[in-house]
Amino acid sequence: HYIDLGCGTGELLLPLSSYFKTSVGVDPDEDMLRVATKKMKNQNISNVILIQSIAEDYLTSLPENLALDLVTSGRSFHWMKQEIVVKEVYA
Repeated sequence: HYIDLGCGTGELLLPLSSYFKTSVGVDPDEDMLRVATKKMKNQNISNVILIQSIAEDYLTSLPENLALDLVTSGRSFHWMKQEIVVKEVYA
């Protein structure tokens, strides 16, 4: 599984999504996700799921046995509660 935390408009998420069966973009900003959705449609990308949430809440809701192949956080990591995010990613 590939997850982009704080995916914004999909700058990192959309190009990397082609390497995964399913990719997830998580961002709290509805406007950013709206732009990412338009980009997905324009680029004919159908394997991405966009979720409106903060990274910390999304990560703590994942099943414990879920294997994460890649987690990215482009320009957004400094906005997150880093200790929670790192703990959940490496759990």
